[in-house]
Order: sequence, then structure tokens, then C-alpha cells
Amino acid sequence: VGGMGLGSWAVAALRPAGVPAARLYAWAQLGAGLSVLAAWPLYERLPWLFYRMSAVIPKTVEGYHCFEAAKLAFCFLLTLLPTAFLGAAFPLASRTAAARLGKIGAGVGAVGALAALGNVLGALTAGLTFLPAFGVQGLLSWGAATNIALGLAVASADASWPRARRALLAGLAGLALLSHFLWGGSWDRLLLAVGTHRFDGIVELDFHTYLEALRLKRRVLFQRDDAEASVSIMEIPDDGIRALMIIGKADASNGVDMGTQRLLGQLPFVLNPAAKRALLIGLGSGVTAGTTLGWPLERLDVVEISPAVAEASAFFNGYSGMPLADPRLSLHLGDGRAFLRRATQRWDAIVSEPSNPWIAGIGNLFTVEYFRLARSRLVPGGVMVQWFHLYETDDDAVRSVLRSFTEAFDRVSVWRTNGADAFVVGFNGNGEPDFAAMEARLTGKPAELLRSGGLPGLAPLLALQTAVHAGVSAAAAGGRLNSDRRTYLEYAAPRGRYLRTNADTLRQVEDDLGPRRADLLMRRYLAWRGKPLSDGDYEAILAYHARRREAWRLALAQDWRRARPDIEGPRLWLARFAVEDGKPAEALAALGKLINPSVDALGVAADAWHETGDTAGARKAATAA
Repeated sequence: VGGMGLGSWAVAALRPAGVPAARLYAWAQLGAGLSVLAAWPLYERLPWLFYRMSAVIPKTVEGYHCFEAAKLAFCFLLTLLPTAFLGAAFPLASRTAAARLGKIGAGVGAVGALAALGNVLGALTAGLTFLPAFGVQGLLSWGAATNIALGLAVASADASWPRARRALLAGLAGLALLSHFLWGGSWDRLLLAVGTHRFDGIVELDFHTYLEALRLKRRVLFQRDDAEASVSIMEIPDDGIRALMIIGKADASNGVDMGTQRLLGQLPFVLNPAAKRALLIGLGSGVTAGTTLGWPLERLDVVEISPAVAEASAFFNGYSGMPLADPRLSLHLGDGRAFLRRATQRWDAIVSEPSNPWIAGIGNLFTVEYFRLARSRLVPGGVMVQWFHLYETDDDAVRSVLRSFTEAFDRVSVWRTNGADAFVVGFNGNGEPDFAAMEARLTGKPAELLRSGGLPGLAPLLALQTAVHAGVSAAAAGGRLNSDRRTYLEYAAPRGRYLRTNADTLRQVEDDLGPRRADLLMRRYLAWRGKPLSDGDYEAILAYHARRREAWRLALAQDWRRARPDIEGPRLWLARFAVEDGKPAEALAALGKLINPSVDALGVAADAWHETGDTAGARKAATAA
């Protein structure tokens, strides 16, 4: 807008005498196209530039404001010349039309009408047709070529200008355009895929060294632009890790994200065993959809806003099981909220896994209006599972998500995965859990899916619940409502990402150690079945939550030790926790004198002896192991 206004002001203020408006219009069109081509090498370097800026600007609130202001200033300067030339084109075209028609009103009106028509056609064709067909790079190239061609066409029709000058101008502009298409080169797909969201420890290097370092570590298998996003599949060959990158941000992978992706496709169908119809907002890698289809569902509707994401999901078929080929799945390309508004059917379960709310536009999938809309599309007793993250965010943002969700749902609870992710679960109604139906549901393939994710049974799964409704309400107390009118997360979430803070709210109010402990589903389930956790249950739960929920894990291992003081399992886990906390003496005391210790126990003992400085003891334990 600033560039357009500057161009229009320049035409009004300068008023070059003796130069026909049509000739100036031709110059404006040529200037717009050629300035885009002149800045061509800078476009692919924008992610690297912002990457460097983020690395050197302090991670403070003031630093965040400086970082955003610097990005805005750089993008403004980069687009200033093309937009200024385009801003000058409109009044120059109006002057030309007025001179030809002999009436100012008619000339300006005709140009304004054509401009409005062009804006509408441009929005329809560029975004919906040309961008998916040519990509961002192709669209900019052909757009610049169109501006240059239009400028040359108008200039060639200017009989008042010497033919030799017109020929020279056409030759120079044509040479520039030809050079761009022949030797301008393509943007590096890897640079665009990596984006600016993560750091690789190589920010101090110059651009070319940085690019070479990236090429040694990563490669791009797929890249598409559509009307919604730039989508890539990036692979780390040494580890075999693939990630779905959307606008340079990893949204799914076959690595650390697998546990969360699979659990999203399982939890709602355990909590609502009668579920037959489900809705998934966000396809991503397709792993959640594929896991969901492992349950005896009749229909799964999947809404994905980006066609390129649906195409890219094929790179995860080996992990997802090719869900798009399942006849029970119906893929809907479009906006999730718009789909919910138009929907006439109801679902037994809704799973929402959008991108992080610090991505522009994603915050509207965390508003109270969105949650209320989703609830209105659930059958009585239906369940909604909403993903959100605890990394690169702050407590205010988490409280905002929880408050917005609790405003819309009954019987809300929070569940933790084995990563820095969490689920908030809400029911359409206040029905009681049916543990018998849950156990019956966990047979066959569903049980195998759960076991493959490290949760061999209902009790280990229910142990993921950390807060019941009262606890969630306490966590949400004081949180700001995220609404369509006041999109708090849209602006607060990017700040948390830049500061790289980790939210602590849920740990502070977890009910596992508090007065509401008995209200958690695992405790209620144990009371219902009439027997405590088995040794296998304890082992699976503690292993699943490795290095997370420290206080709760310690309390759980102590419970196990009191229940089974004669076995190695709880003593080994208590020793591991002590070594993690840097307390080797406590680790050795927890192990005590074991008869026929396992290799794991001897390994922990060796670590503990090493921490005490007793290398002989460490050597002895290691040798025994």
C-alpha cells in the first residue's frame, strides 16, 4: 500500500512536462517488471536473512519487536520499487484515457472499471489457477514478463517517440527478460523448505557456506505451491527422517511426531467406544488418518485446506497405510471452519490437529467460536480432541487455549503425550465413562496399534490423562479468551515462538499428585476392575513418559516399590531417576543388593558409581553387565 501510494503521489507531484502520459505509463510498466527481476536473487535468500536476524537479535520481548519490525522494513523495501511503479501506472492510464476520450470523468471511470475487473480476475486466476500451476517463482516470472510486454506494447504505439529509441528500449527490455529466463536460475528448494523456524548451529556462516552445509544434511523430495501454502517434503538421509514442511515449518514427520500423530487417531475412539463416524481437521502426513482407519469406523471425513499437503502425504504411505485409498475415507479440500458451518451431518468424534497458532491464520482454529461450532456438530456424548503444543509458547497462550475450550465443552480434560504436546478433550454432554466398552474396544488391530506406540493396554493409555475438568478450569483461570473479535493467539503465539519459552502451566496444576487424583480415569478404572496396576502396566507407563512428568513418575515408581518391594523393576526405575537428578548415592541405595541383577540394573549401577568418582566400582559394574 505504501509503494502504491508513493507511486501515485509521484505522478501528481512531479508532473513531468512535455512527456506524454502514455509514454510514462509504458515506463511504469517496464519499471515494475524489471525491478522484480533485478531483485530476483534476494527472494530465495529471505529465509536465510531472517534466520540470521533471529539468531543475533536478543531473545527478549524488546528483541521480538525489533525482529518483527526489521522483517517488515526489509520486505517493504524489497517491494517498494515494483509497487511504486504499479501505483504510478493507474493515474497515468487515467490521464491517457481522459486525453483520448476528451472527458476526465469518462476516462477515469473507464480505467477504474477495467482496474476493478482486473483485480477480480487476477485474484481468481492468479491465486486459484496460476499459482498452483506455476508456483510462486513461475508466477512472479510471468507476472514480470507481462508487465514488460505491456510496457513495450504501449511504447511501440507511441508515434511521437523516435523509432530508433523504441527499438532500443524493446531490445534492452527483451534482453533482460531473455537473460532472466535463460540464466536467471531457479530458487533453491532447500532454502525455501527449511524456513526460519529452527536453528542448526550454523548461523555464523556466510550464505554460500550455509547453503552447502544444509545440502550435506538435508534434501528436498517434493515441493509444491498452491493457493494456501508452499509445501515441501524434506529428508535427512543419514537418519531416514522425513518431515512435511509447510511454509518452511515442520508440521509432521516420521520421527518425534509419530507418537502424537498416532495417539490422535486412537484416543477419541477409546473414550467414545461407540464411535462410528469421525471428522479429522487437517490431513498432515496422513498418519493420524491411517491410524484412525485401524478402528472399526464406518466413515472418516478429512478436511485439508491445502491440495499440496494431500499430494505430499503420499511420501508417508509407508507409515500411514495409504489412508486416502481407503473407501471409508472422504477427503474434503477446503477450510475446516467453512466445512463445519456448511455441514448438516453429525459426528461421534472430531479430531483437530492444525498447525501451531503462531502461523498466520491458524489462530482461528483455536477460538471459542470454532470450539462451539465443532461441539454443535457432535452427537450427544460425542468427543472432540484438540491438539496444542507446550514448546515455543508461554503460559498465557496455553491458558488462553484452555479457557476458550472450556467455554465450549462439558467434561474437559487434558492429556499428555510422550513429547512436548498435549491434547484437550471435551464431551458434548456429561455422560459417565464406560470402562467395559473401552476394554471391549481394545481388541484386535486397535490393541496392536496401541501396543506398537508403547501403550499395551487401557491403564497405560488412561495414565496419559493429567487433569480433569476442575483441574483444567484452574489452569485456565485468568486466561484470555481467544475469540474471532479478539484474536489473542494470533499475536501472542508468535512472540512465544521467538522467545523459545516452554509453558509450565499444566505441570503446575496436574491432578496426578493433587486432591483430584482419584477423579482421573486411570484411578477410576482401577477401582472399577478391582485390581491395581500390574508390573507390566507400571513398566509401560514409566517407559512411555521417559524424562517427562518427573514428580509424577517418581511418585508412581515409589507406589510400585511399596506394592512390590521384592522385585527389581521399581528399584531400577528409582535408581534411574536418581541418576537423572545427579544423585548417584540415592541411585545405589535404591538398587540395594539385587540377586541376579539384570543388565539394565548393572548399567545404571555403573553410571552411578561413575558419578560418585569411584571408577573401580563403575568398572566392576560395567564388567558384570
